[in-house]
Amino acid sequence: MTDEASTMVVVARAALEGALRAALPHLPRRIPEDAPDNGAGLLRLAIVQDCVMALAAALDRQRAIAVRFNVLDGDSYSDGVKSMWLRRSAVESLATFLAGVPVERVSLLLDEREGITVQETGVLYGPQMARVAPAAEPMDEDRVDAARLLLDGAQAVLYQDAAVEMDPAVVRTFAASAAAWQIPLRVRVGDGYGRSSFIWGTDACLGWSAGSVLLQGPVTGELLYDGPSIPYLENALLPPVPMGSVSEPAGLRVYEGGEGL
Repeated sequence: MTDEASTMVVVARAALEGALRAALPHLPRRIPEDAPDNGAGLLRLAIVQDCVMALAAALDRQRAIAVRFNVLDGDSYSDGVKSMWLRRSAVESLATFLAGVPVERVSLLLDEREGITVQETGVLYGPQMARVAPAAEPMDEDRVDAARLLLDGAQAVLYQDAAVEMDPAVVRTFAASAAAWQIPLRVRVGDGYGRSSFIWGTDACLGWSAGSVLLQGPVTGELLYDGPSIPYLENALLPPVPMGSVSEPAGLRVYEGGEGL
């Protein structure tokens, strides 16, 4: 996927957070120091699903007019600096993400033809993301608000071209969160690069909240629902294996259109 038309950039947390806060000086007053859940866990639900994916989806150089943001090439602060325009909501979402998660580095692969792939380096999702389940049954507007936290202003563009590489354990955590929030979910075996799993938005604006999300497994044979990562969470939040999964590889659950969630 990398060639002359691609650019891999690695951004240190401190540099990225500093740039974001410089662009949005009001953010420190809006984000608590420890960035706790807001009672319903909306912020963490939004983050665990695809906060970084929203950044990729919002990279629209033609229409994003609110914030200019520099992406540093590697560790260099002088050579190879890339500039792009980001929507204000995307920058705000990423700043929220950085304030609440112990991420150290973020890698972005920018490709004019392939879209934008976000690779997380460091501890990005961790066990604390298991605590995103709401205390009570969520209202539809809660799910929409969680989605808008990430996608407001991104319109319905680039969603099908943005991918987030995730570890299978993270996929399991997200699936459990989606079940707890009654978010329609589709799980399938699909193509992938390397050993990561992929989350793709399959709808337009607010795709994962108002529509569906496709979780694709890698071609290496590694299963999305195989392993001891968080079995207690799966047992508590995921519904029984659907009848349609009988013909699937052992350990894989397939949910179509959200039935059973």
